[in-house]
Amino acid sequence: GGEIIDFYMNDSEFKQEMLNEKITFVSGMCIDCVLLIDRRLNELGEIINVNYTVETVIRTRFDKMEILTPQGKRHLREQDAQRRQLTLDLFG
Repeated sequence: GGEIIDFYMNDSEFKQEMLNEKITFVSGMCIDCVLLIDRRLNELGEIINVNYTVETVIRTRFDKMEILTPQGKRHLREQDAQRRQLTLDLFG
């Protein structure tokens, strides 16, 4: 039910696994990822999306199967560590 977009794949680990045929990207497959969106103002002053770049593939999903990527695990651990650091109670 989502929008189909063209994107650049900057996740070199995911790209290499696809080239080595360890991952097969098939119709209906989805990726959860860190997505950067470049935006510009058009002549009417409206913001439009012009480029999409996948920085990190967190997981792949197909039907009911979900596979967490190694780089996705690292990303989620880093996010969790940042969250814990921000909520550190210095006076507790």
